This record gives sequence, structure tokens and C-alpha cells, in this order.
Amino acid sequence: MNRLLPHFLRTLALILIVVSAISGSAWAQDASASSLDAGFVDVAESVTGDDVSTAVRLVMLLTALTFLPAIVLVMTPFTRFVIVFSLLRQALGLQQSPPNQVLIGLSLFLTMLVMHPTVSQVQETAITPYMSGEMQTGEAMDNAMGPMRDFMMSNVRKDDLAAILKIGKVERPETVEE
Repeated sequence: MNRLLPHFLRTLALILIVVSAISGSAWAQDASASSLDAGFVDVAESVTGDDVSTAVRLVMLLTALTFLPAIVLVMTPFTRFVIVFSLLRQALGLQQSPPNQVLIGLSLFLTMLVMHPTVSQVQETAITPYMSGEMQTGEAMDNAMGPMRDFMMSNVRKDDLAAILKIGKVERPETVEE
């Protein structure tokens, strides 16, 4: 169980990198800078070690986008916002007055507002250097995990963490990084 948690967190960090990359750097490439040859992508230049071409990086990012809903639910305050808005709607005695789509839209907007500093930091430290080829995949994931870990740890109570460790029958780690 202890070995699965770091792998899961690394996977979630990669997904966050993908989400942030779509916002600008992935779509803002110049056509002359890409490796297009008569309409086909030249992937032969990307086979050495962790040095991958831009096309392969984009394929990885687009593939990781499939995890976007899971990231939004697990690593952001989106779920909290949806719950609070539903409880508020029920407390006001309204059945379906603001439809669920409106509540979800408001929750997404507030989530983006709250997460903007963290996502910007991930963009600057991990996504932009990774997409420009200055950083390898593992290093980019580690750089993305730092701001996300700080955000998540600042928004979780220690009692809740202790309860989760107790329920999972996991030994208490000595440091937060563990």
C-alpha cells in the first residue's frame, strides 16, 4: 500500500501537467518549429532515452487528459463547492431552481479561481520547461508535485490524515514527503 501511493501521486501530477499545458504552450507552437515533413510527423528523432519530440510530448499530454475529471474531483476544491451549493439550494427550499449544470459551472469557476496560483506555479516550473525540451519527464513530474503537494497539505487537517492512515492500516510516516 505504501508503494502505491507515490506512484499514484506521480500519475496525478502528470495529469495536472497535461491540463496546464493545454492552456497555452501546447497550442502556441509555431508551425515552422514543429517537425512536419509533407504532412507527417517525424518521430524518429525521439527515440534516445527520455529525450522525446514535441509530437510525442503532445500525444502524452493528450492521453493524460483522459484523467482530467479525476484530477478535478480529487486534487481540487471542486467537490466541496458542489456540496456546499447543493446544501445551500436545499436550505433555501428550492428543488431544482438553479439547475445542476449552473451549480457545476459555478463550482468549476470557483475551483479555477482558487487553484490559479498553484496551477500557474506548476506551469512555470514543470510544464513550460518540459514542453520546450529543457526537462525530462520524471523531473517535470517531481517539479509539478511540489506545488500540488503544498496546496493539498495546506487544505487538509492533520486529524483527517491520521484517520485515513488508521483506516488504511498504514504506518504513520515520519515526514510529510513520505
